[in-house]
Amino acid sequence: MDYDLDDEDRQWLAAFNRGQERLPHRRMELLLWRLDTANAEATDSAFLSKFHSLSKVEGNIVLVASAMLLILLACLHTCLY
Repeated sequence: MDYDLDDEDRQWLAAFNRGQERLPHRRMELLLWRLDTANAEATDSAFLSKFHSLSKVEGNIVLVASAMLLILLACLHTCLY
């Protein structure tokens, strides 16, 4: 895993946790690393799809990346509202 939380990430995580450990620091790093990796794969696949149709595997990568992004956005929404 190659993701380290920066100050903005830590501030968001502290606000989300509200004094509890609902989402541990290492888990947040893992989620962001997975999201970043899935997003990179989906972006590469989407770029290549301009020239070739997406295979089933590539389509699944795009779906997984999209689902992970929606989950992260739902967590952020929960934290802010």
